[in-house]
Amino acid sequence: MRARMVVAWMHRLRSAGVFHVGIAPGSRSTALVVAAASVFGASQLKVHYDERGLGFWALGIGKSTKRPAAVIVTSGTAVANLLPAVIEAHYSGTPLLILSADRPFELIDVGANQAIRQTNIFTDWTVFSSDLHPPSDWLTQQAWLGAIDRAMAVWHQGPVHLNLRFREPLWEPGGQPPVADGESGICRTTPLASVAPPPSFPVSDRLGRVLVIIGEADYSTVQSWIDALNRLGGTMVLDGISGAFWVHPNIGLHSEWIDHLSDVDTVIHLGGKLLSKSLNAALSNWTGRLIHWTQTPRWQNPSFKVSHWIVGSVTWAWVDQVDTWVSMPTTPPNLGYHTINQLGWSELVAMVLIHTRLPHDWVGFIGNSMPIRLWAMTRCMASVNRIAFANRGASGIDGLVATATGISMGIDRPVLAVLGDLSALHDTSSFALWSKLPHAILVIFNNSGGGIFNQLPIRNYEWMGPLFRADHAIQFDGIAKSFGCLYARSDSFNDAEQALAHALETPGAWILEWTVDGNQTRDAMQRFRSIIEKEI
Repeated sequence: MRARMVVAWMHRLRSAGVFHVGIAPGSRSTALVVAAASVFGASQLKVHYDERGLGFWALGIGKSTKRPAAVIVTSGTAVANLLPAVIEAHYSGTPLLILSADRPFELIDVGANQAIRQTNIFTDWTVFSSDLHPPSDWLTQQAWLGAIDRAMAVWHQGPVHLNLRFREPLWEPGGQPPVADGESGICRTTPLASVAPPPSFPVSDRLGRVLVIIGEADYSTVQSWIDALNRLGGTMVLDGISGAFWVHPNIGLHSEWIDHLSDVDTVIHLGGKLLSKSLNAALSNWTGRLIHWTQTPRWQNPSFKVSHWIVGSVTWAWVDQVDTWVSMPTTPPNLGYHTINQLGWSELVAMVLIHTRLPHDWVGFIGNSMPIRLWAMTRCMASVNRIAFANRGASGIDGLVATATGISMGIDRPVLAVLGDLSALHDTSSFALWSKLPHAILVIFNNSGGGIFNQLPIRNYEWMGPLFRADHAIQFDGIAKSFGCLYARSDSFNDAEQALAHALETPGAWILEWTVDGNQTRDAMQRFRSIIEKEI
């Protein structure tokens, strides 16, 4: 009966919209793995030996599909390894479903093997969690099914953790065959539908001179906002992590170039957090009215200037209250590709190369620290609209290879990921996942350490290299060979351009290592900013 019940429960997960399942092998999770193989097909399950990487793989699925991927892990520290991915999912509002197997209550804190206190291990970071007794009778069956229904109601807002306890025997060979969906005879519950009314706009007077800023949101949502504002005659500015880049006359130069808001009465901020340091600084020094409109109840107010907070789907009646749309400068017409190339080989020029050469049908994934800053700074050089993802919930440098892999699998499109060398080293085990992609490119900016410290005041400290940059001499050719990835290394613009073109034309899981000088990047950033400011 237990085996049939777990299979029926797994069918319920699939019917609820879970289509991707990842497994980190272990014993206590046997019943869950066998049931998942029966329902989803063994060949469709993603198996990875590292729970931490598997969690970020599932995070990538959630980011690209807006549906949770299920992660099945055994008991003990295996569960704890998922914490970084759960934290990122929490702060980015990404669906993620953790199914952790556990010992029964009587084996906790009595010296039993591989038994830790897993209940509420993620409690500060989940939108729903439940600790479920071992499946046995009708009541526990209903509790398991009810947990899915409760999870379904909220998992679009962030991570869910279901801690599932099992008693031995964990495997029943020759037991009852798997059941087809709907044949288990187990009573099913249906969650009540709840449709919230559209939020009302909190300001009734005139808005004056209005600037619309679009922060972190998924591609389709940003596209719908841009389409609506274009129809209504509005102008806008996209932040560096707004999910995409659009080339349009009504879209101003990106938020990285806003350093004051003196001619703005009202800012309407749509979406999540903002990346741009200059924009956040401008908001902090501004005395106007800031209206923040988010789709989920996640407070984002680092400038402490939000006067009104709206939660829900964006509506547009407030447009009639606008007196003037504030326009920001667009990309300078004289800013040519060859002008940028004259800055010399650096991470900045490498990012411009990616912006100008990456085809429209490829998806971007941008790593944290230096890559995301350079991506935002140089997006004005892009010539086509493009989807882009980033892990900006907690902004960590861990799990980025795995996240990019999950995004490519979830959206079923080739991905180009850009990471720093330390980020790539931090997630080396996930190259086992990356290597299975049919066509993907990972560009690694190798500046022999944490290049972002070259941009900070600590760069002149005598021990900056070993204590902050974590200087190293590691190259990635051996790593690529070990995991069966295609590989090329470049140390000049021409070599990188040729390598990228070849990788775009040649299927396979690529690692392109581009060696750069961190000091050259700092100089190039300063000169690039001067060029932009002079043109606008």
